[in-house]
Amino acid sequence: MAPLGMTASTYAQPLPPELAPNAARPHDEDGKPFPGGAYTYPEQAAAGLWTTPHDLARFAIAIQQGAAGATGGVLTPAMTRTMLQPVKNNYALGLSMQDSGKGFSHGGSGAVILTNGDNGIDVAAGLMRAIAYEYKWDSNQTRLRKAVALAPETRRTLVGRYELDAVTDFEIAERKGELVLRQRGGQWEPLYAESDKVLFVLSRDLELHRYDADFGQIVQGTWARGMRA
Repeated sequence: MAPLGMTASTYAQPLPPELAPNAARPHDEDGKPFPGGAYTYPEQAAAGLWTTPHDLARFAIAIQQGAAGATGGVLTPAMTRTMLQPVKNNYALGLSMQDSGKGFSHGGSGAVILTNGDNGIDVAAGLMRAIAYEYKWDSNQTRLRKAVALAPETRRTLVGRYELDAVTDFEIAERKGELVLRQRGGQWEPLYAESDKVLFVLSRDLELHRYDADFGQIVQGTWARGMRA
């Protein structure tokens, strides 16, 4: 058993000065660099890793090899099976399972895409769909949908913070006459309407089903959770 060779990765917070010139500087949704540079995360297990696409791909390949039964690697088949066993809904240990257990992800599936801007999720989503089309994956395939314009009063009734079964929440806001959504304090992204009852985003297979002004469901694949304003 030998290390994976992830020599360009570190959990050091903040990033050491000697490594800072090699790091992409984060940008806001308007494309402007954040003053002071990247966040310093007090927790290391979540959001604390500095890495490169090459190094992260090494880790993903090690998981794939362990899942295929390869021995002698950093991740044994038994350890990999434990990592990929869903604990709640489709979430395993640090990974989200896709395609009935055939794929795994953490903000992606089968590809490493890193961005350094608040609108990076839109870039990553487009690249993922292109890769999925090329390799004929079951997930991330392009789905054509027709967006409709909502009346101003309907948009206003959607704005607010919603709870998901009292576990977490998300927000809907209106900017320049368009709706945007942000989950768990993350990035804002455009929110489109198929009707006044069904809304969707482009970054992933996620829909909001609205039953009345105060209650509905958020649906992602086979997963669904009640939401309340």
